[in-house]
Amino acid sequence: RATLGELLVSLTNLPADSLTEIMCHPAYPDDARASEERDRRAEEVAHLTHRATLECIQAEGIEPVTFGDVARPVP
Repeated sequence: RATLGELLVSLTNLPADSLTEIMCHPAYPDDARASEERDRRAEEVAHLTHRATLECIQAEGIEPVTFGDVARPVP
């Protein structure tokens, strides 16, 4: 479970011209989920949408993409 600070450090240390996956499952709170999982997912949304994260992404020239943007079809 990464902190906001750890996420920012990771973003500022990505290899140049690389594709990097950040594994997370962000979600808004849902009372149907177990408390710990719900809290962790809400925390991930907060980290990913935090002003410092967005500013870091812009300053570092990072282009966020989805898995669908880079997935190759299986022949």
